[in-house]
Amino acid sequence: MKYLIQTLTKTSHFFLLLTALILFSISLSNVSHSATADPIKPNIEDSSLVQPIKTSPTWVFVTEGEYDDVRDDLVLNIENQGLVISYTTHAADMFSRTSRATGHLVKVYKNAQSLFFCKAALSHKMVQADPHSLIFCPFIISVYELEKEPGKIYLSFLPPQKEVVGYDAIHQLLHEIVDETVSF
Repeated sequence: MKYLIQTLTKTSHFFLLLTALILFSISLSNVSHSATADPIKPNIEDSSLVQPIKTSPTWVFVTEGEYDDVRDDLVLNIENQGLVISYTTHAADMFSRTSRATGHLVKVYKNAQSLFFCKAALSHKMVQADPHSLIFCPFIISVYELEKEPGKIYLSFLPPQKEVVGYDAIHQLLHEIVDETVSF
């Protein structure tokens, strides 16, 4: 374990990976292995968009299909917004690689990635209003397939941050990207 930590701290992507893993673990901490709707009703202004099946601690959406197809559609929909994916975490690979060292041998994900990207105009507005909002940039959408539910592909992102000035536009963008992805 000590060697693993030393190796990870030496990489240039350690901070990004750590951030992604924290957000990814939060997003999955309450995901059940069923697709039942969350009892919390989201307050969504644009009801024409696909609705999440779960809204706390992250918004979770589900579709059916091949993981690679859904991930590729997500990438395409991000790029169609004129955005560039700056980093991709390969979470399923990381969990598989580190399971023995951490003593967590249950395989949760068949496939899992988190895609990092940004829209500069939205980020500038947000951090100019509050420079401590930096934690919300870059934006992240996770796409994953649970080992116990092959063919069900989940997408998730952070819920609305009502107290963060400018985040409503970011959340709307994330919701539109996921809507395009699951509505194909």
